[in-house]
Amino acid sequence: MIFQNQLGFDVIMQVSKKVTANKNRLFLHNHLDTTPYKPIEYLHPMPKKLLFVHLFFLLPMSLQDVDLQQHVLRKWPDGKPYVVVYTSGPDQVKVKEELYYDNGQLDYSGSYLNGKEHGEWKYYWENGNIKSIEYYERGLENGTMYDYNENGQPIVEYKYVRGQLISEKKLKP
Repeated sequence: MIFQNQLGFDVIMQVSKKVTANKNRLFLHNHLDTTPYKPIEYLHPMPKKLLFVHLFFLLPMSLQDVDLQQHVLRKWPDGKPYVVVYTSGPDQVKVKEELYYDNGQLDYSGSYLNGKEHGEWKYYWENGNIKSIEYYERGLENGTMYDYNENGQPIVEYKYVRGQLISEKKLKP
């Protein structure tokens, strides 16, 4: 599904895991992006019994996880993963990447869409605290991003629109 987000970008909606219902309406919520998109609403003028059947029997079958395959591309000398890539589909398209420190702690994690960075990318200090959070749309930085000190406190805020830095603000930890 394609819709426009708050900044006017076309966004391709991934299969949703979270479904909620309110009377005769279904709400599908994006599970891959944590950016504040409004939920997509589908109106269903159907009897409540039929809505119940749809919600609890048919819909879960259509929302099964995409078949992701994990590939450990490199390992540390002790055998722990260093570079891990996740692929999907018959063409084995890269959809996610993770890099690990030698202590096993996650260094960074991010997703891809059509070979470009897309969605939330998180970077971590070796102690496990968050180092930075970045958001991408089709390979371009987009949204509000933060850098953190080693104690996990935000120290810089960046705002990007379509790959262009709009503002940078130092924060007091």
